[in-house]
Amino acid sequence: MSSPSENTWIPALLQLTDPALPIGAYAHSLGLEGLVQAGQISSVEELAQFLQRDVLASAEEVDLPIIRLTREALVRKDFAAVAELDELAWAARQSHELRTASAKMGRQLILLADSLLLDTQREFFDQAKAHLPRQQNITVLALYQILHGIPLEPGLSGYVWQMFSGFAQAGLKLLHLGPFGIQKMLTASLPLIEASVKKSLLIPEEEVGGFLPMWDICSAQHEFAEARLFIS
Repeated sequence: MSSPSENTWIPALLQLTDPALPIGAYAHSLGLEGLVQAGQISSVEELAQFLQRDVLASAEEVDLPIIRLTREALVRKDFAAVAELDELAWAARQSHELRTASAKMGRQLILLADSLLLDTQREFFDQAKAHLPRQQNITVLALYQILHGIPLEPGLSGYVWQMFSGFAQAGLKLLHLGPFGIQKMLTASLPLIEASVKKSLLIPEEEVGGFLPMWDICSAQHEFAEARLFIS
């Protein structure tokens, strides 16, 4: 493991939030296509509402606490707790599509992390990997952040920004939205992201979980859609 020193972690964080990161995120709309097909989202205003309400709530109540708790368990080398959190990350996804999408991206991210390891990190990485039965994207991400010394709050903010950016890119394809409108929406979301990160720090493991039925239902319906642009 490396420890954060000055700003040496910034390139690793930028790498993680780069749309070109080879984990296959471009192939997933993470339920957005299902919501568009169901008529729930048809404009940049409705997409902004979805991001700033549903996506942010899911991140705040599920993803960010699991990333934080996984990081803490990794620092303690409590690999049993890491395994439990990976299972929790799997169970917290309400639809099969979203669970498998997270697993696919997690597997690709762990392959990337493996290829970028320092020799001194190999033993720790192998121990952690052996305790990620589901290899969910958020738990693998926590491992990647620890390996590269990314501080907690920037790491959490970067994850939410990556989520928002991914949904925005999918929205460009699905809704034919203008890029200026998308960037305006993302800029308006920045203060909300930071506030949500702060709130997520207070959520204990026993309170991790959320309930967003429309997103889950539309994602489940999308799995059996006659035509689709995205895998999920």
